[in-house]
Amino acid sequence: MSDPTLLALCAVMAVLTLYPLWRWTGGEMMTFPLVAAYTLMHIPAYLVPFLQARSDVIGYSLSVSFTSALAVCVYLLTLQLVARWSESAPWGSVRLNWPLLNRIVPGVAESTLMWFLLGIWWAFTTVITTGYLPNVGPNLQVVRVLCITPGQLAMFYLFFQYGGRKLSRWQEITLLGLVASGLALDLTGGYLIGVASNVLLILLAYIMGAKRVPLGPSMGCLALLAFLHMGKAEMRGKYWDLQGGVNYSTSRLNPVAVGAFWCEASWKSLLNGPSLGGDSSQSLLDRGSLAHVLTLVISETPQKKPYLNGQTYRQVPLLFVPRALMKNKPRGNLPTDTVALYYGLQTQESLATTSIAIGEIAEAWANFGWFGILVVGAFVGLIFSLPSHLASGRSVQEIGFLVGVVFLSGSYNLELTIGPWMVSLVNSLLVVTVGLYMISRPDATNRSGKNTAQVKSSPPKRSQPGIASR
Repeated sequence: MSDPTLLALCAVMAVLTLYPLWRWTGGEMMTFPLVAAYTLMHIPAYLVPFLQARSDVIGYSLSVSFTSALAVCVYLLTLQLVARWSESAPWGSVRLNWPLLNRIVPGVAESTLMWFLLGIWWAFTTVITTGYLPNVGPNLQVVRVLCITPGQLAMFYLFFQYGGRKLSRWQEITLLGLVASGLALDLTGGYLIGVASNVLLILLAYIMGAKRVPLGPSMGCLALLAFLHMGKAEMRGKYWDLQGGVNYSTSRLNPVAVGAFWCEASWKSLLNGPSLGGDSSQSLLDRGSLAHVLTLVISETPQKKPYLNGQTYRQVPLLFVPRALMKNKPRGNLPTDTVALYYGLQTQESLATTSIAIGEIAEAWANFGWFGILVVGAFVGLIFSLPSHLASGRSVQEIGFLVGVVFLSGSYNLELTIGPWMVSLVNSLLVVTVGLYMISRPDATNRSGKNTAQVKSSPPKRSQPGIASR
């Protein structure tokens, strides 16, 4: 990157992505690091492409690239300010004293359930990455939510217990073996961001349980992910059916062969530098880059294409209608498809086989420009402040705490537009809440009959294993 103004803006973006994590590790480890986790994911999605001056980003004018980077900064700043305001407002210090959130999951039942859910996640990851998942048709997303979200909840809970030294040695070995093998299999699909999200979730859970940052494992995970990122394009070019117009593999893969090729490609890239060849199959990968999509949208709107004026947001209510009640219900990615078609990223035919990552920032600009960036950033900031109310002062056995984990596990996917992200989050919350309610019991302390609202100046005792009131 040669332009100093764009470089300075990238420095501001780096501060905005890292500052929430710095605050959290500096004294807020007993709170849900939702904003910290979310902003961190903007580093590979937006900051790195601008710093690397990638061809799919620098192909636009300097003013467009600068506006794109500035839009990311404004979005992150608005989100953080609104989230902090919501948590520090008079209602932000009040503990939600709903009977449902106060219900307790008995220790034995909770531990057994979490191990069971982790096993379901591992089994689903194994069959879907090795190609043995039965054809479930349009119900794949439902199956994925039922298997992945509870599995992420189990990972968080068990690593929280691991960090607090509440697992036996045999349980620790089993946990590490299941998760490591599951993530390794997940990697063979080529979606590095999904694995990185789970690794971040695990590290945050361990930090909250142990009250310390494991620098060695954290740096090791970061180095491994950075190493694999260097060979990601080559891996996808070989194993994804890019020439067929899809951004995944349509054939059964050998995980060992995929892993070996990926490591070899990353090693060659490390020694010789990234390939700059003009492989046509790489164009699909470029079109799936969030940084590229954002710069494309800003370059064409409103100069060449008018704003959508809320079209994709008006489509959101349709996504919540059960398919059984609406036979001609559109695809769950309807807002994403709308933006992709509008900007020529996809054709009507290609929508049946693949979906392009758009992201909330590009969608906001496509609809309302700067006003959309501010409003969507504020909306997401308000959503991300909810877990602090749900989990404040609660132990790890209470439904309020466990439901808050669902927000954390669902905060990483930057590729979705607002509608699909909200539907996925609501479905996950419903699945987890109903499941936990069935095995829980009312709180024996009868807090529901008292006003137990806690303020930030009255944190719970240090021995409490849950989330401290802020």
